[in-house]
Amino acid sequence: MEDENEFLINVSDDNSASFFHQISHEKGGNWDGESLAFLDQNGDYQVVSFSYPNGMIVGVTSLLLKKKLRLVNKPTKSEKYVAIRIGFNGEIKNLKNREHTSEGIFMYNAAQPYEVTFPINTRLQWMVIRFPHAYFHQWNEKTAYKLKEVLQQHDQWFLYYRLTPEIEALVRETYKVSMNEDLRRIIFFARAYEIIGRILLLVEKEENELFATNVHAEDLNLMLKLKEDILSDFSSQPNLKALSEHYNMSLSKLHRTFKAVYQMPILKFFNQHRMEEANRLIKYSDKSIYEIGENLGFSSLSHFSTTFKKFFGYSPNELRS
Repeated sequence: MEDENEFLINVSDDNSASFFHQISHEKGGNWDGESLAFLDQNGDYQVVSFSYPNGMIVGVTSLLLKKKLRLVNKPTKSEKYVAIRIGFNGEIKNLKNREHTSEGIFMYNAAQPYEVTFPINTRLQWMVIRFPHAYFHQWNEKTAYKLKEVLQQHDQWFLYYRLTPEIEALVRETYKVSMNEDLRRIIFFARAYEIIGRILLLVEKEENELFATNVHAEDLNLMLKLKEDILSDFSSQPNLKALSEHYNMSLSKLHRTFKAVYQMPILKFFNQHRMEEANRLIKYSDKSIYEIGENLGFSSLSHFSTTFKKFFGYSPNELRS
């Protein structure tokens, strides 16, 4: 049964140009092969996307919704490809009780279904990079690397990684150039190359396994919602008992399912993202370092500074200066 307070969009990464043309026709927008922008009763949409001769697709999307959006990705077997979606909130305002946090790097193959619900009144932005398996093998000449092993699998697989400051800076640079019609096509391509390289480097350096394979679609969708819940308020540690009751799962199943998707325990996941949020706020907001630490749940400025430096290797003051 459809919820009258939300609207549904079915997407498939195998033909983005066809998808944008369809959306343009349905919503009264104008897709010119590169960009799409329209405003209707559901919200404000802006898309810039390019297809390249090697099969790579690179695009950015910005949404400000008046209705909740349920985005459903349907798997395809027509082509083998890898898709990367990198999301972040476009406006940094409240540090507490955020309705939604879209920050994160999602990488998956053509066989992976998923469903995400986006809330109203929040500027949401993400970048998409999609490339065929064959192109990746030609581009990366290493004979052994972790992603190569995963690409050889026919089953669905999924990777989530927190949005690091280095990759976020590249994504933000891509957004900045998206309105420059003379430069954006080549800059999108160049930034996509660098982002892919940095993600591969993260994967290779990570000691733990990052790829989740054959995760049931319902479990994945549930854990995507759980991620939003635990990262919606960084001022205190997640209440695991309350979460298990909310999702009608035992604590052991909650831990087991979460780790199957995100490859780490819930509290470690939360603490890593809290540090990335601190880095983001120091760089992109005008909040004082003391205020940022306090709102992120640290008991004192010294505790915040010590934890921050241990995680990043530099202090909050060094980052801001």
